[in-house]
Amino acid sequence: MEINLSNKTALITGAGGQLCRVMVRTLVSCGARVFVHYLKNKAGVESLVREIRESGGEVWPIQGDVPSRESIEALKGTL
Repeated sequence: MEINLSNKTALITGAGGQLCRVMVRTLVSCGARVFVHYLKNKAGVESLVREIRESGGEVWPIQGDVPSRESIEALKGTL
């Protein structure tokens, strides 16, 4: 089965974990642009972003604390 996500945008939260990293790779391989959210694992997310960009994918890291209303408002401005 082939999934075409061209011109679609996804937000993956908690992208420092392995499952989220797999989801990011899968979405990008289907053509999606992906925002990669993290709270503390900046180095891990930067590594993933570098990997995806080197393969030609569109991905952007965004940092924020999901339970924080102020942080969510800031994230909305980023997207």
